Amino acid sequence: MLILLLITSHAFAADLELPAFLSEPYRTAFAIAETRLSLTTHTTKDGVEHYLYSSTDNGLFLSIDYITGDSPKQKAVMSNIVRYLAQEIDTNSGAFIKLAEHEIYANVHNSGTKRHVFVYALPSGVQVWTFSGLHVENMDVSAKFDLLLNLSNRQRYLDADTQGNVSMGTWGAKIHNYARMLLKEGKKKEALTVLTKIVATSPYNFRAHLDIVLNSPDVKIAENSARVILRNAEDPELIAEAMKYLGVRPVSNESLAVLVKGKGGLQVVLIPLDPCDLSLLEGAAKTYEKITGIPVKLRRLREPWFFASPERIPYQRWIQDNLIRMTGEKINFAGWSKDRYVEELVKASEEKDAITKYVVKDIIKKAEEGSGQYFVDPYLDRFSKILKEYRSGDNKTMYVGVTGANIFSGDNNFLFSLYADWNGSPASILSYYMMATKNTSEDHESRNRLVERLAKELVPASLKTLGIPRSTDPTCPYSYSSGVQRLDEKTLQLSQPVQEALERIRRQ
Repeated sequence: MLILLLITSHAFAADLELPAFLSEPYRTAFAIAETRLSLTTHTTKDGVEHYLYSSTDNGLFLSIDYITGDSPKQKAVMSNIVRYLAQEIDTNSGAFIKLAEHEIYANVHNSGTKRHVFVYALPSGVQVWTFSGLHVENMDVSAKFDLLLNLSNRQRYLDADTQGNVSMGTWGAKIHNYARMLLKEGKKKEALTVLTKIVATSPYNFRAHLDIVLNSPDVKIAENSARVILRNAEDPELIAEAMKYLGVRPVSNESLAVLVKGKGGLQVVLIPLDPCDLSLLEGAAKTYEKITGIPVKLRRLREPWFFASPERIPYQRWIQDNLIRMTGEKINFAGWSKDRYVEELVKASEEKDAITKYVVKDIIKKAEEGSGQYFVDPYLDRFSKILKEYRSGDNKTMYVGVTGANIFSGDNNFLFSLYADWNGSPASILSYYMMATKNTSEDHESRNRLVERLAKELVPASLKTLGIPRSTDPTCPYSYSSGVQRLDEKTLQLSQPVQEALERIRRQ
């Protein structure tokens, strides 16, 4: 029966008059159960093409609007549409289902009429599809949105490819989704053509590189993309796939020498605390040596190490701040579980505007999917106690534990590193979690950038042991970093006072 309905609905759309701005593949979007649509109205006004379709019984209406314009106009149009839909939802009822830079999906309920509004920005303009009427109940609305999204991604590729490299780079992520759709449909040759253009115009799209690795019949091309991933990506999963293809054995904790009692001397001992990317740590160690001239050793603990249950849920500080703002109350969050936070967020947003409701729904989704945050102080105490028996008594040997876990202390949102001197056993724990692209607003990964960030933060995490005063030069890696931006402002060159202090210690 389902197959018969699909055949019938496609037959109804076969002779439909399409808007001039739509290509033939869009015809599939007009297939809606057993409903036959026909063009009712076509107007052009103020640069907006408007087409209205209706069913014979007026139980279903489809309006399609197309607003041409370059990137600045597109952003203005999308912003205006968001404001209009938000006002409609707040005045009547409904909700935003998706609210992104290039797509909008909203339901609007007005006087018993349901409208499903889909908006797609394209390189040459903006398309607005609105389905309304009694028969919308017969539609799989989410599937229709996804179908039109796939068709839009195809159009984005065709438009951007015509416009050139800049446009291809701008729309690279959407075009990559189109390539993946082609792969899913078994159109590997067409997909590889698109992927080749993506990595030429967005060379930092390492997931596109991986799709080439996994699908290209050309070994040299696949190997090149695998090496690009290996040299430049941050994501451990991407790196693992590239290593697997190239036959490269990953560095493991077991390959490191076990920490033993040392002889002392000016040196840094870096100890990975799981989770930790050892190849990243090796790169940072070499950069640190260039910055400071201090030799670095990588060692592993004999004692078991793990981070237990996180003390904070993902985005906890953001959630707390917004709960206080939305409720206007002073709240004691002590002992709150993730479920309690979610429950209170939903309750607090019930009477808020449509955009706030969407943002809350989105942050709940991220909080449920993300990893938590660890109160680092007790871990640092344990780390220092473990190190106690390995020390030579020479504090010129500095110990830093490095992890990819998200850490905090006190009331801070996050920490790069925390130093403590527990009973004569000074040490630091450093986290590169907030240095990684996935946790910043940057649009692409850069392994070199992450290595440099980690190396710079290793400077204060280690030199505090020596008692050297912090640098007042903001470009010095030994100056204070309040966040990633400050970290990036620092260079790989120590300020003169810090260099002189290190030289005095070397001569001791």
